Amino acid sequence: MLAFRRLAWVLGVLAVLAVVTTSAAALVIRRPAPLLLRLHGAGLSASVTGAGWRMVPADHQIGYRSGPRVRAPAVYREDWCARADHSSRAFAGFVATGGRSVREIARRWAAAISRDPRTGRLVAPVDLVVGDHRRADADLDVPTGPCNPPRDHLTVVVAGEEALVLVRDVGVEDALPATAAEAIVRSLRWR
Repeated sequence: MLAFRRLAWVLGVLAVLAVVTTSAAALVIRRPAPLLLRLHGAGLSASVTGAGWRMVPADHQIGYRSGPRVRAPAVYREDWCARADHSSRAFAGFVATGGRSVREIARRWAAAISRDPRTGRLVAPVDLVVGDHRRADADLDVPTGPCNPPRDHLTVVVAGEEALVLVRDVGVEDALPATAAEAIVRSLRWR
């Protein structure tokens, strides 16, 4: 009888372990590891994580027709709009500062984002928030268009001779979340 009780106890423990192990394995299998891409500037790097990002070849640049461009960018939800060439919900990359301040770089980008290509005028005044001498943020009205969001958010972070530029759509369902954008900014490192 004692041997039967010991056997029942051992089998019970093994059954509990099997259930716990199977449940843990199922959770791990259901959660794929996040995609990690590294943006590389001349002296800086930053990470973008999560599905929907794609690295553009290092020798390519993206930006605005009449304005600034970033090199070696990553784009989020690229070509989401069939009615526009090279649409994306966000992009991040690097620019050389050329000795310009964060305010000067951010103003140039903000003007390019908010400028209506039909009139050449800004859709609304640009209000930059410069937290310190290294970072500037702006919520920007954008020209109306078939693929344009209601607003864009611009973040520029200067470190040495380079600046990280992050532009993301705001006010649309499939936009890059603000927390994901902040994670990119926090990942900025010297190489």
